[in-house]
Amino acid sequence: MNNINFEISPYQFVRMKPSEICELFNRFNKTATGIFGLNYDNKTKMILEDLKGNKYNILPLSLKGYLVSGYKLYFYNENDVGLIYKMTVSLEDDCFTSDQKNQIMNIHELKQEYDNRKKKSKDRYEEICKYREYISIERTSNGYGKYTSDVKVKKTIPIELKPDEIAKYIDDWNYCFGGKINSISETDEETIYNITVYTD
Repeated sequence: MNNINFEISPYQFVRMKPSEICELFNRFNKTATGIFGLNYDNKTKMILEDLKGNKYNILPLSLKGYLVSGYKLYFYNENDVGLIYKMTVSLEDDCFTSDQKNQIMNIHELKQEYDNRKKKSKDRYEEICKYREYISIERTSNGYGKYTSDVKVKKTIPIELKPDEIAKYIDDWNYCFGGKINSISETDEETIYNITVYTD
């Protein structure tokens, strides 16, 4: 069964309290699950449509079901890929600041900044891919939600690479869940990066 979406405008959103938004999200999910027989994998989505017609999935987190110190709201692209904006509001205040309201009303600008970063990142990845012959990858271990690889980069590679770019490269530039560089060593011909990438 398809998901049921609940749409809200920026004007409505900034007039509400974070607690009201979280409660609305929780109740709507509960109601949709009970009445329409949806399972919890088909969660109801709260959608914000900005002034330019872009849509965002809102994930509101409250104390109900989550151990957090305040209300947290995350704004993702409509396809759930890419965090555009996030905010935290203390339980005591339970209201948006003027800056937060302004960010919500102009979230299309944050989206544009995100899109620009993604394009720049993709262009850089494609540039690095031109030099695949200088890079070799050997996966050394697999674990739950992570894997570790040795990445060997020849010192004759004609471009300068930053360590975090190496980490992104072995994950096809996704690096969605982050990772860490465990060690960097060298031989006469190569720089060797031991990298753990998180996949969940």
